[in-house]
Amino acid sequence: MENKIIELTDYLNKCRDEYYNQSEPTLSDVEYDKMFDNLASLEKEHSFSLFNSPTKTVGCTVVSQLNKYTHKTALLSLDKTKLVSDIVKFMSDKILIAMLKLDGLTLCLEYNNGELIKGSTRGDGYVGSDVTFHMCKFKNVPMYIGYKGYLKVSGEAIIHQDDFDRINSKLADEGKYKTRRNLASGTLGSLDNKITEERCLYFYAYNLLENDITANKSDELRILKQLEFDVVGWVTIYGKSTIQNEINLLNEFALEKGIPIDGIVFTQNNIEYGLSLGSTNHHPLHSIAYKFPDIGVKTILTDVIWQVGRTGKITPVAIFDEVIIDNTEVRQASVHNVSILQKLELGIGDTISIIKSNMIIPQISENLTRSNTLIIPTVCPICDMPTTIRQDKDSKVLMCINSECSGQLLTKLNHFVSKNGMDIDGLSKATLEFLLEKGWINNFYDIYNLKSYKEEWSKCDGFGEKSVNKILNTIKESQNVKLENFIVALGIPNIGRTASKTISKYFKGKWLEFEQAIYDKFDFTVLEDFGYTMNDNIMNWHEIFATSQDIKLTYSLDFIVDEVKSLETTSKCLTGLSFVITGKLNAFTNRDEATNEIILNDGKVIGSVSSKCNYLVNNDISSTSGKNKSAKELGIPIISENELIKMMRED
Repeated sequence: MENKIIELTDYLNKCRDEYYNQSEPTLSDVEYDKMFDNLASLEKEHSFSLFNSPTKTVGCTVVSQLNKYTHKTALLSLDKTKLVSDIVKFMSDKILIAMLKLDGLTLCLEYNNGELIKGSTRGDGYVGSDVTFHMCKFKNVPMYIGYKGYLKVSGEAIIHQDDFDRINSKLADEGKYKTRRNLASGTLGSLDNKITEERCLYFYAYNLLENDITANKSDELRILKQLEFDVVGWVTIYGKSTIQNEINLLNEFALEKGIPIDGIVFTQNNIEYGLSLGSTNHHPLHSIAYKFPDIGVKTILTDVIWQVGRTGKITPVAIFDEVIIDNTEVRQASVHNVSILQKLELGIGDTISIIKSNMIIPQISENLTRSNTLIIPTVCPICDMPTTIRQDKDSKVLMCINSECSGQLLTKLNHFVSKNGMDIDGLSKATLEFLLEKGWINNFYDIYNLKSYKEEWSKCDGFGEKSVNKILNTIKESQNVKLENFIVALGIPNIGRTASKTISKYFKGKWLEFEQAIYDKFDFTVLEDFGYTMNDNIMNWHEIFATSQDIKLTYSLDFIVDEVKSLETTSKCLTGLSFVITGKLNAFTNRDEATNEIILNDGKVIGSVSSKCNYLVNNDISSTSGKNKSAKELGIPIISENELIKMMRED
């Protein structure tokens, strides 16, 4: 009788497609309803039904847009490593669960009293897209489960290799999809869920969010299986000596089943212990992802372009025939500086090997041809003025010595208007080039005088009154800015988003206090993670900025003052002591929490190891990091978090 149920399900789904999407129904409504009732009776009688049964799902749906959905529990990324030794260290004396790291799209499913009520993508971890209407078209997402109450499940949407090959076999070479992950992502971004059905998406569960059902990860995965979810492949690891073997076995299992993976996830089996480890803003500390070692992909170098940066540094960028690495298309890679260029002995037409450094940044790992025919330009590609090669620490870099080079200015302006800076939407790189050619902007300050050219600008090709007004309004809105964004926009060397936030927090979002501190020769190394180079860069930059037209800009901005409450000291046990914090934290949730505790005990946190430092806090005392080396050279004690906590408990 199960075969009869399967046959009826397939036939009625075919009829629904004809009715909803093709407007060519082969069954009358009466005939369809009769067969539908028959299927429902059979399912109830034999306690058997398919996930895509028409008694559980609705017809194919087309929507006008995907709505945003805010996750109550952030879906964070994972920390990554390519070293089995890191997994051994992570394990310590605990029991681990090793799971396939599926290479698909993270989804979150929510159920209430057994019924699926929401399906959403991960997005940036905090805000995703509502894709509930796609769920009924997955091959294996249960619309109903045997659980009363609220349940939230996360997992991965994937396309199996045989389905991927089948889809591509019907397409011309130029139209073939390149990666399964991109195809899955594009499918869920579609506004028509018929496509989801055609592309055979599967969902594999691996996590119960907001879990109060069980204490162990292994039991959690078994419960998901009992609730009729397909669960990611996993094993329990009791001893460190078996880790490499289990990695190999899980990899072989994925290959055999055609399941796309890009590593293995290791997580603490004891859920309460795992949660006690805390998390960073990027990843939880209860899990870590093992990524398979880099395997270089061969391709042909077709060109090298030279990009002029804000400081005049000219960076070589290798262009090559497209390759697929970690399911992403890669066509270019920075060569960083002249030293690396010369070491690789590059030449156009060389066969090169490409990897993703640190699993993120494409780079040339090897030049198999080594023709060494590439010529380093003697003039700037933008301004045609002479270049020079300078020594920058251990590397040689190519520099444009023309301080008025338009290439440098364009890069500076593009950085200034970026989202992390002044966030001026509409001033694209192409638009900035146009404004430079017109002579309407020569510095940051000129951007805020563009309204003077409104009438002429509106008559230019590619623009118009409406688009120009929109840009000018965005420019005006950007005059209300946080200090941290303004500092990022200014492009001070080595002062990025994190450092800018630290400055803004210290000076409570007030530009005048920050600027006065510079005039007073304030020591920025007292700020968290600030070293002498960053301090010098701020001072050197301000000497130029204070005499430029851009200084006028600060008078036309309304800085949004951050309300930062000062911490009141509750203990004097750390009075007169300065600490540097580095490395991973276990007892404290993050570095800010550790810093606050030190301040509450009348201590001080500084950014770099120097004679001003009394203790370096680092759980890895044997680390060979720069801060550990400096501490040992200066005779500064290196203490763990537990030792720090003990100091704070002493009266």
